[in-house]
Amino acid sequence: MTTRVLLAGALMGWANLVPGVSGGTMLLACGVYPAFIAAITDLTVLRVRRSALLFVATLAVGGAIAVVSSAGVIRELVVGQPVVMYSLFIGLTLGGVPLVLRRARPLQIPGWVAGTLAFSILSALAWLRTGDGDTSGPAQAFVAGVVGASAMVLPGLSGSYLLLLMGQYLPILGAIRDARVALLDPLAGGGAPDLAAGGDALVLLVPFAAGVGLGVVAISHGIRVALERAPGATHGFLLGLLVGAVPGLWPFGDGRGELSPGTLTLGVACLAAGFAVTTALGRLTPVPVEERRHP
Repeated sequence: MTTRVLLAGALMGWANLVPGVSGGTMLLACGVYPAFIAAITDLTVLRVRRSALLFVATLAVGGAIAVVSSAGVIRELVVGQPVVMYSLFIGLTLGGVPLVLRRARPLQIPGWVAGTLAFSILSALAWLRTGDGDTSGPAQAFVAGVVGASAMVLPGLSGSYLLLLMGQYLPILGAIRDARVALLDPLAGGGAPDLAAGGDALVLLVPFAAGVGLGVVAISHGIRVALERAPGATHGFLLGLLVGAVPGLWPFGDGRGELSPGTLTLGVACLAAGFAVTTALGRLTPVPVEERRHP
């Protein structure tokens, strides 16, 4: 079980680096999502159990390893190959639709209303976004942490996608990369860490981490109640968020990137590959019988 939770944490960490992929979907695919929500809600109301502590710690270690090791690479790819990467993000996003739709069936009026509302919210955010948004500060980083964490634990909604809409995606990934290069890489080579450069990165990462903690706690309690009391409307809302994410990803992050025939072909291939990956992961997760019955 520990190995499975560690793998789930790593998959969640990698997923939360990629706009369009939901960390919650990865937890669902690994079969540990209900245990995650139960552990977080129990610990935050001081029902401390050793199993819950071990579960959360193992998940966090897996996620931290994935994020620290991959943030720099993904950031460079997003900057250098926007058409290819955003095509992949769109495919990964749409690939989550079958999973959420399967869990939402039968989609009744509350689900349709909630889904339409969610789609409208994300479409409006994408339409209102202006400029590169490639700047950040402690206050913006804290808010981004709250919003990103609130999203990343929801199956079907990508926290990093919302960071992208808020203009905080590249600054946060850059800060993670800079902290690793300044503080961890020198230690691995037997040298002294660059405290000045590391401190500059931590100015963003510390408030971001605080926001993440607050967001995870708040949304976990909300999810537990929503999924128990109104699973149809809740999954309809998640479905609307998934589909509503696409307008913000097209056309390739505010229109950046050249659409040569070769690049377009590669983009289409990446879109198809992304769709196949998240669709396959969704099929690993059975729909519990009780979630098929909506009140």
